[in-house]
Amino acid sequence: MVTLLVHDPQWILCLATGVRALYVLVIITFIVVVVVVVVVVVVVVVVVVVVVVVVVVVVVVVVVLVVVIIVVLIVVVVAVEVSSSSSSSSRSSSRNSSSNSSGGGGFKQQ
Repeated sequence: MVTLLVHDPQWILCLATGVRALYVLVIITFIVVVVVVVVVVVVVVVVVVVVVVVVVVVVVVVVVLVVVIIVVLIVVVVAVEVSSSSSSSSRSSSRNSSSNSSGGGGFKQQ
């Protein structure tokens, strides 16, 4: 029986076919693993890029909002100052004109 297995060429062909099938299986497994690793790396890179873009957009929006709020506050403060200074100057000029007219009138009567 052992001599039959050794001298039988079919047994060697079966062994060679099995080894060939094993090589094909290893190559297919290697290709699948490489494809999976490449896909995982691409997905991780895309996720990182998306997160970075979202963070940059949020930072830009926050900075723009802060700048707009500061500009609006400056405009409001300047407007309030201008309106209060103009109203106080108009009050003081009206006081001066009323005191000048009364004082001038009293001076002419003498």
